[in-house]
Parts: sequence; C-alpha cells; structure tokens
Amino acid sequence: MAVKTTLAPFVRGDTWIQKVTITGEDITGWTFWLTLKLDPTATDVNADAQVSVVASGADAAAGIVYITFTAGDTEDLLPTTYNYDIQYLDLAGAVQTLTYGTVTVIQDITRSRV
Repeated sequence: MAVKTTLAPFVRGDTWIQKVTITGEDITGWTFWLTLKLDPTATDVNADAQVSVVASGADAAAGIVYITFTAGDTEDLLPTTYNYDIQYLDLAGAVQTLTYGTVTVIQDITRSRV
C-alpha cells in the first residue's frame, strides 16, 4: 500500500537523491521511477521531471536503491510545489507505488554552473 508523504524540499539546480529501502527484499533488477508533475494527470511524457534506475549491486541485494536527479535534471524546474510518486516494477512484472505526495523545489540564488 502506497504511503502519502511530503518530501523534504530541495534547491533547484542541486543534485537530489532519494534513498529507497524495501526491507527483507533483494531488489536486484527491479526498475524504480521517481516522477515530478505539476499536473498529476499529465502523461509521463509530459512530466516535469522523471528519473528511472535499475537496482543493482550490494545495495540492491540488501533492498536499497538510490534514485538520483542530477543538477541538470533539476536546473529548469520551476520553484514551486510538485506532485510526485515513486514506483517500481519487480522481476515478476508487478508494478507498485511505494510513496506519493508533494515536494517543494526552492528557488536557487546562484545560477553559475561549471
């Protein structure tokens, strides 16, 4: 069952990492998505931002995956509150939503990029 959660805010243009833990599971090979949308009814093609990752390595064997938005992924987001969810596709083909809710992107001050 999905859990509604308000995630901690992050600053636009920063790298943003969400650690996901599924206790007691080897999640190797599972695909995880983190999607941000202003309009929750928009298609994924029209999402404001979306990242996917396939869990692998020792962390995945322990039930842990890190979903990372790079600074480039977040630099064009509007500083506002987005709807989000985190879903996975397991090796049996089941899709589950782990968590959903809102996250606020904070206006960055420095816009210089290396």
